[in-house]
Amino acid sequence: MEELKSKLKDLITSGKIDKAIKQLVSMDLDSSKKDKVAAIASRYNRYKEEKNQGTLTYEQATVTENQIVASLIEVVNNLDKKEIKITGGGGLPLKPILLSLAGVIIIALILFQSGVFSKSGSDNLQLTVFVQDEAGNPVLENEGKLNIPLGNRALNSLIGPNGRTNFADITGDNVGDSIVIGLEAEGWEIVDGKNAFVFDGEPIKLTVMKDESLGIVKGVVKSRDGQEFIQGASVTIGADTVITTNASGVFNTTLPSHMRVTAESTPYNLTISAPGYKTTTQYYYPGQSTEIRLNKN
Repeated sequence: MEELKSKLKDLITSGKIDKAIKQLVSMDLDSSKKDKVAAIASRYNRYKEEKNQGTLTYEQATVTENQIVASLIEVVNNLDKKEIKITGGGGLPLKPILLSLAGVIIIALILFQSGVFSKSGSDNLQLTVFVQDEAGNPVLENEGKLNIPLGNRALNSLIGPNGRTNFADITGDNVGDSIVIGLEAEGWEIVDGKNAFVFDGEPIKLTVMKDESLGIVKGVVKSRDGQEFIQGASVTIGADTVITTNASGVFNTTLPSHMRVTAESTPYNLTISAPGYKTTTQYYYPGQSTEIRLNKN
């Protein structure tokens, strides 16, 4: 009796909830326990559907699964010896003959609707990707885009609220497939290039970080006729960051993250001055190298 309870608990706590429910159904439970197992199976089905659709947060999914596990453990703890009459291979219970055929059919229908019995590979699933920063916070909501080559298809979708992106029409045949996620978002990159995953039906967390592209300011300063490279010219970025050109008139710097613009379409304001030349101002857009020409005084 205790050995069987222990095996059932091992199934439950190791995540094999489907198998544990099937074993409980095969036992000659009293009516109240039958109803409770059927209710747990129905709730487990709703939980799996919501999790696959990405409508549960990580915290909600964890709480729900823990509640289901606790309910099953309670049923196991309350099992009576009379409810375990016959055991088969491995010490797990077989269906007692005393269980009515009508009861078998009703419970089987509930389990089929609950998705406890395995589904065919053609059933539609959903791939959910959560985009987060290194602290686990959702980012790029309604800003970036994800793309995933899957077989002969190319899946593309904007990143939605809470950093979540859902890809529908994934089939059970895709479970176990390797997928590579591409990111399109100005000024962002995937941390350590970790964008390859194995699809197991569970949501994927893609960790991203800001790259340096939006903070790079570079160019060259020349005379008006382009014949002279102006060394020692001061290039002021915004109000307080000043860099100086080298012997080739080149300037190049990477701004700290808190000073960077948030998109390539947003320019920096540069003020360029050099002894013997007129000071000028010019807009600089990230992602380009600019040539600045100065007029002599």
